[in-house]
Order: sequence, then structure tokens, then C-alpha cells
Amino acid sequence: YELNLIPLPYWGYFLPVDLLSYLMPIEIANKVYLSAYALLLPLSTAALARQMGRSHWLALFSFPLVFNMNFSYGFITFCAGLVVLSFALVVLDRYLEEASARRGWALALLSILLYLTHVLPWMFFGVASILLVFGHGWHPRRILTAAALEIPSLLLAMYGFHRSAGTTAVQAGPLTYDAKKEELINSLQLIPSRVLAGWSTNTPYWIVLGLALTWFAVVLTARTDAADSDARRSGWPHRLELVALLAAVAYLFLPMHLFRPVDLWMIGGRFVTIVALYGALLPHGPIAGKRRLLLIPVVFIAILYPIALARNWVQFDRRAASFRRLMRRVERGSSTLVMVMGDGADPSADPQAVPYLQFHAYAQYMAGGFDPWALDTGFPYVRKPNTGLPAPRWKHPETFSFDQYGTHYDYILTKGEWSEHALFGGPDDSGRAPLVAQDGDWRLYSVVGH
Repeated sequence: YELNLIPLPYWGYFLPVDLLSYLMPIEIANKVYLSAYALLLPLSTAALARQMGRSHWLALFSFPLVFNMNFSYGFITFCAGLVVLSFALVVLDRYLEEASARRGWALALLSILLYLTHVLPWMFFGVASILLVFGHGWHPRRILTAAALEIPSLLLAMYGFHRSAGTTAVQAGPLTYDAKKEELINSLQLIPSRVLAGWSTNTPYWIVLGLALTWFAVVLTARTDAADSDARRSGWPHRLELVALLAAVAYLFLPMHLFRPVDLWMIGGRFVTIVALYGALLPHGPIAGKRRLLLIPVVFIAILYPIALARNWVQFDRRAASFRRLMRRVERGSSTLVMVMGDGADPSADPQAVPYLQFHAYAQYMAGGFDPWALDTGFPYVRKPNTGLPAPRWKHPETFSFDQYGTHYDYILTKGEWSEHALFGGPDDSGRAPLVAQDGDWRLYSVVGH
């Protein structure tokens, strides 16, 4: 591999974690980053609520939403982008309310930071800006200046797109569009399972239902007269509804998988988190006095749901410990081919995430070597030409052939084999790839000659 440090999204994740890794182990650095996201998401949502004239108490809904589908899928840069997006919307609205040099600099820098975090929240912010520019009346100079302050991020994106064509997820060749959409009925049916990270039981669905019923209670008891809220600010009072509606349209109508001009999976589905975050802020009126009692269920969910989620993840981690113990036998710098039989799911993890299918990345993280199924985004590194090792199709271990694939690796690690050397064609291959150790349903083989 070689570094490819062009100005693409994900700098907002890789750079902070890389800098922190000089002070602590990289796994701890990653947890610090995730903790900062978990803390800042409710704070940014509360700031947006106040800016849009809503009660900051509504930001309580964002605490359980920290652990959303994007989080369980590992879309960490998208999650971080949600924090930057909310702050960027606050600064944009404040600038349109009353322009100042300080707010102008903040708007320009947050626009750039948003692009460097994730392209989807950045694009959403660009379209939302068009909807918000008239939220504080007709001020041509202020509106044009706000638009100009976002142009540097657009120029940076155009430069990064041009530089990365052919070496990253940006496809080379003529600019064309090719995508696969998700059926509308499927998008609607999957909303409950996409709002929160879950596990194999129906408990997450009941949590989503509890949040929804509490939200409806807040809506039904809301007052909307002109003097109903100490938090009300100047501007059109329903501009937040436009932003939430934009997120809903993005969720329902953007493609599931974009192939060209950029190869990007799960596009529309990610926006359900924005719908939930900003939709929770829509009720008007103050939340004071006895009305605050309506939020007691949200407080309980915000406390108990992460505890239940952590308990399930600990159970999953205990079962996955077999993988870690076997990988300790693999010398640093060795290439390990990881093949998982079955669907890759675990009863304590989100069924949508099928976590074991991604364990090939952990093999590279723990021992180095080559990962044939690594996500090839082209940033922050690219594979050197004419390097790499052959591998069977991802998620299809039945296509494995020892002579075609296995001989190129130092180790072969399998999960769920029904018998020893089952994938190899039988025990006759024990001489070419003897079993090193077995732990649970994981088996580690050492390839002779490496």
C-alpha cells in the first residue's frame, strides 16, 4: 500500500484518530473519537433546537439516537458528519439572522469540515442552505455572502473529485449516472430497524415505539401561539420543518447503491437518522412545568437502552474472543484469509450488520498483511499496482479452492466449518495446511511453505 492523501471526505475521522494514536493505542483513540461524537450529537441537536425556536429539552430524544443504524454499520464518518451538520445549520441560520465576520468565518470553516467528514451530510447541507436562505426575509447581500462562504468547500470537493477519479470510489471515464433504488414499501417497512442499532429480539422495536408515542404526546400538548416559547427567535417559524422534510425525501427517494460516478452503498437509508433527529425537534412551544413529565419515558430509554445495548455487545464480544485468541498465534506481517460459513450474524448484534462478515478487516488490523476484501475507497491509501493476493468471492466461501487461493496466504482462518479441513476438500490437505488451533467454531490453519 501507499499513502494517497488527497482532499477527500474522511479526513475528519482519520486525522484526529491518527493524531490521538501518538498519545494512546489506536483502538483507544478510536473510542475517544466515538465518545466525542456521542457527547456532541445531543449538544449540537440542542443548539439547533434553540436556534429554530424549539425547546432544547427536545434534544433528549437524540440520546438514544446516538446508537443508530449508521453507528452499528460502522458509518462513523457519517455519524460525525451529523454533529458538524447541526452546528453548520445553526451558524448558517445565525448568519442569515445577523451577519458578522465571526459567523462568516465559522460558516466557511464548518462547510469545509463537513465535506472532509462525509460527502452526504455536506451535500444535504448545500440543499438545505437553499431552503433556509429566505428564512429571515429578503436580504440579498446577506444571502449572496452566505452562499459565497460555502463555495470554498465546493471548490475543494470539485478538486478532490477530479484528483481521485480512477484511484478511489470515484469512477474513471465519462461522467455518467448508474444506481440501484430501494423499493418504497421496503424503505417504509425498515424505518423502525434503521432508527436504532438493535439485536435479535424485538426490544429495539418497542423502544422505537416508546419514543414515537412520547413524541406524539409532546406534539398533542404543544401550544403554537406567538407568545408560547421563551426560545422563539426571529425568522420564519417553520423552516426546521423544511429541513426535516428534505431529509425524509432523501431517505425515500435517493438510491440504495450508487455505482457511477461514485461507488457508494446505502445512500438514502442513512438519512433516516437525520429524519429522526430533526423530526424530534418539530414540536412547538415551551416544555416547562408539568409538561416536562412527558419526557420521563425518553430519559428512561436514554439510560436503559445503551445499557441493554452494551450488555448485548459484551455477550457478542465474549463469543468473538475466540477470533482474538487465535489471531495472537499469527505473526505480525502475515496475510490471513478469513472465511465465514453461514450468514455471519450473531444473536447479540444487529441482524442487519452481519458482523462476522467484516472480520477479515480485524485480521489485517491485528496482524497486518493483505486483506483481499478491504473497502477500496482510495483514501488514505491505495494498493500498489500489481500487488495483492487472489481470494474467493466475498461472502461465498464455497468458491474457495486451496490451489487457486489458499497457497498465496500465510494462514487461513475459518468460522463455522462443519469438520476439519471441510473447505479444503477433505483431510488430505492437512499436510499442506495443518490445523494450528481450534477455539470455539473458529479454526486456524498454517499454509506450508509460507
